[in-house]
Amino acid sequence: MGSSGYGRLTDYSEKSKLPKNPTGNEGGSDGNDVCDNSFRAILEDFERSQYFSDHKSTPPKDKDIYVVFEKRLSVKTLQENETIGYLPTQFNYLAACIKDGKNYIGKVVMVTQKPIVIVEVLIQPE
Repeated sequence: MGSSGYGRLTDYSEKSKLPKNPTGNEGGSDGNDVCDNSFRAILEDFERSQYFSDHKSTPPKDKDIYVVFEKRLSVKTLQENETIGYLPTQFNYLAACIKDGKNYIGKVVMVTQKPIVIVEVLIQPE
């Protein structure tokens, strides 16, 4: 038993099936649509983000955010519309959810400065 394909992006259809369980834990399906799940994520590339470039600081805890697909899944501030980072690739299935009309909002729930900057968000479907 093995997989077919050659490990290239062209091996995947534009709209592949959404994962039944995006955490990677296998098991029976409970019938829930992953597009309806809330989740927490640590953002990638914060220190290269528009927000950091403009403010030279992290966003405050409880800052309102939303998710938009712009080549990557960007997390932006609701008021200023500034990108604060990107969701990790494990959440790429959300691109299909967004394309199908789902919107995602949330808040910054944790920020650390040292030893490295970490911005964690809680995201839920609107």
